[in-house]
Order: sequence, then structure tokens, then C-alpha cells
Amino acid sequence: MFINDQDAFDRWLKSFNPSFYVGIDVEFIRKDTFFPIVCLFQISSIEETVVIDPLTVDIKPLLEKINTTDILKLFFSGRQDMEAIFYQYDILLSPIFDLQIACDFLRYRDSASLSEVILDVCHIEIDKEHQSLDWRKRPLQETAIQYAYNDAHYLIPIYKNFKKKLKEKHRYNWVLEESAVIFSQITDLGLDYFKKNFFHPKNRYLDLKRELVLWREHYARFKNIPRRRVYKDMVIHNMTPDTMFWDCHIPRDMFLHMTGKDVIQFQRMAKRIFKIAKQNDIPKRYMNYPFEIAKLVKSPLEKNVFLEGWRNVILKDELTTVITS
Repeated sequence: MFINDQDAFDRWLKSFNPSFYVGIDVEFIRKDTFFPIVCLFQISSIEETVVIDPLTVDIKPLLEKINTTDILKLFFSGRQDMEAIFYQYDILLSPIFDLQIACDFLRYRDSASLSEVILDVCHIEIDKEHQSLDWRKRPLQETAIQYAYNDAHYLIPIYKNFKKKLKEKHRYNWVLEESAVIFSQITDLGLDYFKKNFFHPKNRYLDLKRELVLWREHYARFKNIPRRRVYKDMVIHNMTPDTMFWDCHIPRDMFLHMTGKDVIQFQRMAKRIFKIAKQNDIPKRYMNYPFEIAKLVKSPLEKNVFLEGWRNVILKDELTTVITS
């Protein structure tokens, strides 16, 4: 079903009563702006799949209706979809289950696409010719609507298939936990990327770079331009006080003053964590939090991503040995 009329949408919404879970996909444009423009919203339930045109229909009542703890929202690689919804409608959908994360915990294939998963699970080949379409253009071709329909229609059968496999491996709750991390990534003003990609014990001026990341975020939002138009990541990575365009005071921070012994301990701990991840068939990127590894070295009793949740399940014994040695 395709809905691009407000009256038709209102009538449909009254009869829409999803139970347990819904599949969601969003087509949006974000090429030249910071804030995404939501162009299509697709939702599937056990009974139906609907493609809705948010350029002609106000979908916020639908988002509010499904945003209850009783309904699990299924996405495939949902961070950008959730960002688009959050920035345009000021709604963070919860709880969510990201099927691409489930692929990772099932060791499906690195960066498996939705079309590949649909083919493997549902034995249906999907035409991806509209993958790079400008979704703002109207009218939409029937083939484009069908493409958008497919992106939501198969999420529930994939979820059912994955849920059984994850339960057998005792990793279903791991996916729920890791999916919930997306909430903080959306609202952290870009610092999640900074922590994962810029921090290293040998790196310098981290407080300066953190300050610049936050400034870039606010400026990009104010101007509604992509972050890369303000400063590319590598420019920030190479920044020093001499090249900054404002006077900055860099306070003492324990991560800026790691000794040679600390660096050796950091490298040893990182190597051990990555080895344990491999032994447990967990992709390395789920353990690649150098900022948190450094905290284990400098302040092992401080709150840390490795000391809670599913990571602690597989690292607890080893980290206890390393920290107390």
C-alpha cells in the first residue's frame, strides 16, 4: 500500500494496530545538509506493509503510536534512519532491534547488505537499481515504491529467523543491548566517533580536539551543512594548539599524560581484548574503544563499556587478571 494523502493516512492509522514488532525503513536525503530530509517512511507489521509519503503526510502521529515499550522496532542498519526521524520529528524510537548488528553477532558476513540477507533468509532476489535515487522527486515511479516496500516488508521474517539463531547462541539480549547504544550515538554531538577513532595514548591535545569536535557539531547544525564542510575528521586529528583559530587552555587530563609503561599496558590490554573477541567470534569493531581501554589502564574502577553488559560476560575473567596484575 502507498499512502500520499493525509485523509487516507488518517483513516489507515485508526485501523493500524501492530502487535509485538514492526519493521521500519526510511528513505532520506542528506547530501548537502546536516539535517536529513525524510522523503519516504516504510513500516511493516505482521498483517501489512505500507509506504508513506511524509512530504505530503504528517507521520508524527504514527511515530507516537508505535513508540511504546510493547512494540519492538526492527531496523536494518538503523542509525541513520533513527537520526533522520529524531532530527525531523524529535522522536527517539525505542526499543529497537538492529538486524545488521544481529548479522554481526551471528557472524553472517562482514557488512552484509539487506538484499543479501533477504536472498539468504527469504530466497527472494531484490532489485537495487533505485539505491541512489533522489527521493525528493515526485511523482515516484512504481518501481521506486516497490523498492522502498521491499526494504521494510522482509524485516519481520528476517527477525524471526535471526531470533531463533541468536537464542540458541545466547546472544539475543546482546543485540538488544548493542542496538540501544544507537540512542547515545545519535545524541552525543559527534563525540562517539571522536572517542573511537581519534584517541590513542600517543596522540596529543585530546581536550583541544574534543572542543573542536563539539564546536564543529554546533556550527554544522547552525548552518545546516555536513560536518565535513566545516572540518574533515583528519584535519581535526592533525590539529595542534598552534594551528587552532582561537586561544585555548588545555587542562591536565590523565589520558594526555600516559607514561611509557602505560602505553605498553594499553597495547597489551588491547591485544588481549581483540584476541578474546576473535575467540568468541565477535567482530573487532565492537571492541575497538581505545578511549575505554585507556581508562582500564589509568582508572580500572571507573565506569567502562568493558565492565558492563555483554562485553563483561566474555571479558570478565581475563580483565580481572590483567587489571590486578
